[in-house]
This record gives sequence, structure tokens and C-alpha cells, in this order.
Amino acid sequence: MADYLEITEIRDRTSQGVTQPFKCLAASGDEYFVKGKSLGVRDSIKEWLGGYLAKSFGLPVPNFCAVSIDIELLKLTGDEALNDLGEGPAFASQKVPLANELRHHLIQHIPLQLQKDVVVFDVWIFNEDRTLTHLGGNPNLLWASNKLHVIDHNNGFDETFDPVSFQQSHVFCNRISEILGDMVERQRYQEKMQSALESCWQEAWNKMPSEWKEQNQDENWIDPDQLFNQLINDAKSNIWERL
Repeated sequence: MADYLEITEIRDRTSQGVTQPFKCLAASGDEYFVKGKSLGVRDSIKEWLGGYLAKSFGLPVPNFCAVSIDIELLKLTGDEALNDLGEGPAFASQKVPLANELRHHLIQHIPLQLQKDVVVFDVWIFNEDRTLTHLGGNPNLLWASNKLHVIDHNNGFDETFDPVSFQQSHVFCNRISEILGDMVERQRYQEKMQSALESCWQEAWNKMPSEWKEQNQDENWIDPDQLFNQLINDAKSNIWERL
């Protein structure tokens, strides 16, 4: 196995999210939320690519990496970790201290420009999985020390993406009309998307765990060139057709 960050302790499991990541301690001394077998390799790749693109786009994404988990540690922890976490490599997102899931009443405290950035990014990567209204939802956003943190991109690159649903339920859907009505803003976002893609795409694939890349090639899940062309065409203006 490649030289991934080693997990030294599996502490417990969160109750949030479909995959319910495990809280783990790494050899670096940092705490991570780790998603393994319960997430699956295909979604791990989406999480990885989405994280790279989001960081390059300028979103406040917690640090992430691939980690290795020793089989003996898994056996010692129990069947749940063995079956749902499994041996690495696994996707790990560094814990944000004192973070809670974003609540609707906190939206007013988030800078408008950041709200716009998040909604544009999500439509760019076909990510419907960031919903929140006054009735509740699943924003996949954290709030800590009066700052927003953007997490969870494994449901991005979704071929069944529904623009109508996105426009109605995205946590920052109220910003969409402002973006569409501002040609200067739209041009700025097109340049921002192109720059983000071109600066991180090759690195994302180069640093992706080789085990994931090999399985992706075997299963023919994601064609890197095809996905790149889709993203770059969106960045050249196709994105606005979905809004």
C-alpha cells in the first residue's frame, strides 16, 4: 500500500449522513472523519475530485487526504468498523473544532459572495446534495467560530441532476437570480471555474490513491477526459443553461 496517512485509533461513529463516517485519530495527531467501505470507491473518487475542485475554486473546505487503516486495528475495534470502514485507502476529512451542522437561521451571517460561490460551484459539479429550508434539510455545511465550512461532495457529478429541484431546495437558492442578472458576475465565475479546473485537475488525479484509479478504470465509472471536457464547457458558459 502507498504511503498514506496512518490511522492509529478509531474512536466512534457519527450518526449524521448516510455513510456515518468514523471519528479517527491519525499518526499526525489530528482528528479525521473517515469514510471507507460504506462510501465505496466510486463515491470516494467523487469526494476526492469535488474536494480538489472546491479548494481550487476558493471554498472553505477542511483539509482532506487518503488514510490507511490496519486490519488488526479494525479487528480490535469490532465488526462494524471491519465491515463499514475496512482497510484503506479511505477518504478522510480533518475535523473542524466545535463545528455544528449549519442551521437555517445562520444563513444571514454568511457573506453574500460566499453564498453565491457555493451555489455556483454546486451547479457546476452537478451537486444537489446541499438542501436547507426553514423546515430543515441536509446542507452538508458546517458552522464553527462564525465561519462556514464546506464538506461532502460524494454526491456530485450526478447524471440525474435536476435543475428545477436544485433551484428550489439548495441552501443558497435565493442567490441564483442575482447571479443570472449580472453579466459581469457571470463572466467572473466563468473565469473562476476555468482557473480552478486547470490549476488542480491533473494534481487531483495524480495524487488520487492508485487503488481507486485502477478500480475506476476496471469499472469504467468516470472518464477523466470526458468529465474534464464537461466541466470546461460549463465554465465557458454552458452552466447557465441549467439555471
